[in-house]
Amino acid sequence: MAPDGLECDAFMTTVAGMDNVYAISDMTRDGCYPVTQVSVNLMREHSTMTTQVFTDVTSGIKDPSIFTPPVPPCDKVMLEDTTGTELGSDFLKRVRRSFEQFI
Repeated sequence: MAPDGLECDAFMTTVAGMDNVYAISDMTRDGCYPVTQVSVNLMREHSTMTTQVFTDVTSGIKDPSIFTPPVPPCDKVMLEDTTGTELGSDFLKRVRRSFEQFI
């Protein structure tokens, strides 16, 4: 830790395929831990900005089993067919395919 606080670097990224969505992240130089992230969605009349602040960050994963899907898979999750609707965007289709492997 630097005498006056954390030494950080700021990074600006865009979301693939979405030219109007940006994320600005502050990461520590030592360890590359997240400190803050500001997400900006620039739409004409409905722009949004979301700020995330990370606290109590530690290195490593204390319990890697949290990433193991349950067996049997959760039977309470239901995905509805959103094809042909506003919710049927390519992004949501990819998210849906990701979750279908656990159902």
